[in-house]
Amino acid sequence: MLKTIRNLMLMMLCFVTFLCSFQEEDEMCFVQAFQNERVSQVILGGSTIGIEYTPSGVLVLSVNENINNELKVGDIIKAIDEKEICSSNQITEILNKDKTGHEFKVTYYRNNKERIAYITPSFDLISKKYMLGVWVKDEVSGVGTLTYINPNTGYFGSLGHPITVGGQTKNLSVKTGKVYSCDVVGIVKGAKGVPGELRGVISKSKELGKVTKNSECGVFGTIEDKSMLKNSGRLVDIGGKKTIKPGKAEIFCSLNSGEIRAYDIQIIKTSYQNVSSNKSLVFKVVDKELIAKTGGIVQGMSGSPIVQNGKLVGAVTHVFTNDPTKGFGIYIDWMM
Repeated sequence: MLKTIRNLMLMMLCFVTFLCSFQEEDEMCFVQAFQNERVSQVILGGSTIGIEYTPSGVLVLSVNENINNELKVGDIIKAIDEKEICSSNQITEILNKDKTGHEFKVTYYRNNKERIAYITPSFDLISKKYMLGVWVKDEVSGVGTLTYINPNTGYFGSLGHPITVGGQTKNLSVKTGKVYSCDVVGIVKGAKGVPGELRGVISKSKELGKVTKNSECGVFGTIEDKSMLKNSGRLVDIGGKKTIKPGKAEIFCSLNSGEIRAYDIQIIKTSYQNVSSNKSLVFKVVDKELIAKTGGIVQGMSGSPIVQNGKLVGAVTHVFTNDPTKGFGIYIDWMM
């Protein structure tokens, strides 16, 4: 009798465990589905933002060849003795941990190819520390334009192209990053052969969210500012490469802090693309007011959403150097 009761209790325990594991798995699936949610409408962007992130790796800006003849300007140091490097302070700490100045294994990238060098640091008599003989940049920042926000998840896309440092992007993945409000304080008009720019001041007192990805198709992350997420009055349908066509369209951007305006453009050419590219279409600015203020497309306007027939179809990415009224755009498909 006792044996029968014990067996029944074991069966009930297994059944309850099964139910709990099923419920946990179901919740995980729901969360994953929520994070990857595809929507038919997004909050239209157009505001100028400041982006700042710490990459996985540091960029070499200069080299003292008397100390180091292995590394070159433009190299990305990823690790020293298998320890990931994210700042110049980490390099100093690792080199001086045991005060011996022995040879170190340095893992770095050059032209997007991983390389390894064995370097013995030099002892600096002034600082009394071992040095690698390089000056590095360990923080990446830039100003651009917000393209869209997913109203349900807060996921955002911006710029339409990566923030580059020394031409490097592929090996500068985001470790930590933030997006801030940015005040436009001036405009340098673009001219033939001379790119203009929006001069912005990043307001670090107003953090909008987190940056999680810097890719060939833009900078992405999550907006946490509730006032931006409640902006349901700016919801727009998603179009893309299947709906876009040559003809009239608009771009949205902020030339004065906080004021987002629509400006007229003419889409000249669209390209057939099966793979992502940040040069999907060619357009021309025809809005006289925008041309009077900026000369056309200027730095800082990258990411300005392109809307055609009431649908978000793309974003501004590049300007023609010989004609600032013309630019390239990316299909919104590659930014979603």
